[in-house]
Amino acid sequence: MTPEELFQLRMEIVPQLHIALGEMSQAKDLLSVLLAADHSSQPSSQSLLQSLSQPTSSQPPLPQQNASDLPSASLTSTSVTKQLPIQSVQTFNIQLAIGSKDKALRHASNLFRSAANVMEKGRVRSEKYWVDALKMRRSNWGLIPAPLPPGSAMGKGADKTSKDFLVSFGLEESRVSERLIAIEAAQDTELRFELVDSDYNPPSDKASEHLQARCDLIYSSLHLLLLPPSTLQPIIDMLQYQGFCDRVQSEMRRIVRALADAGVPTKFYFNAVGESGDELITQLQPQGQLRLSGECLLRIDNRRSLRFTFSSPSTLTANLPQATLAITSIPQLTQLLADEVDNCLLQRICELGTELCEHVHGTWFVDPLSGRTVGRWEGQVL
Repeated sequence: MTPEELFQLRMEIVPQLHIALGEMSQAKDLLSVLLAADHSSQPSSQSLLQSLSQPTSSQPPLPQQNASDLPSASLTSTSVTKQLPIQSVQTFNIQLAIGSKDKALRHASNLFRSAANVMEKGRVRSEKYWVDALKMRRSNWGLIPAPLPPGSAMGKGADKTSKDFLVSFGLEESRVSERLIAIEAAQDTELRFELVDSDYNPPSDKASEHLQARCDLIYSSLHLLLLPPSTLQPIIDMLQYQGFCDRVQSEMRRIVRALADAGVPTKFYFNAVGESGDELITQLQPQGQLRLSGECLLRIDNRRSLRFTFSSPSTLTANLPQATLAITSIPQLTQLLADEVDNCLLQRICELGTELCEHVHGTWFVDPLSGRTVGRWEGQVL
């Protein structure tokens, strides 16, 4: 044992030794009184008293006490009968005890009643929650259990049940909980419905004004669409169409910026929604069908025009002078724009070459195999 542990042990034992010493001293004094009162004591008792009176090495010697110094009176005892309590006082004490127990029982009963009410409200709320979920499933909304949150216990005996579930609507999935519904309505676009307090004020800034207007439109549309399962279908179609138009516009603006950097004059017109406000409200009615459409016009070098039309949810058509093509992907649109721009620029180069070589009767044309311009005149090929 360490010195600290020995010191702690000493501090615990020494007080107990002092208590034992006091008890032994008191017992010795009592034994002396008894021996002095009994004149017919045996010599062995006197020798025992003398042996107890001998000092030990651990304590100082005690002064010896003669038998003549001790009291000679004998010990006597008296029996005392406890008086019966007063009847009125006894009755009052019983009433007081019964009242205290009744108060404690009532308090415990109130606690159990409050806990039972809370449990009942939770049961009713959970039952309504899952009843609504079953109604959604019967209305062709597919339900699958949601994965557990990250960090959840997965060992044996752990609670692996999930309180949330995923709602499949068409080809989309949304996460539903008691206060939040999140739907991935389109690419990089999430539609969230959250239950908030009545005094909640969302933060507003200039960057979110465009988004706020879009949310206001969705909020107003939900008042017109109150019957599932078609409640969110127009909203999802509208968001998908908006994401589709944003990607198309971004790709076309990239081409316009490249032409502007090269010094080629361009004109760009983009209208995502060609319908009027009345037509849009009519399409958002429960009996209506959402069909949005728009057009885009790109004019290159003030001579060649490319016209595109699109409709919801993601249909794009290129109206070219030589043909009408259906565009099924953004890479296809990118390739088409690049080919048309190259062809336009090559045609412009041919026209300039023909003007410059007119005095030598030169001709310029575009080679479709090599994708470049070719100039030819007598004896020369460029």
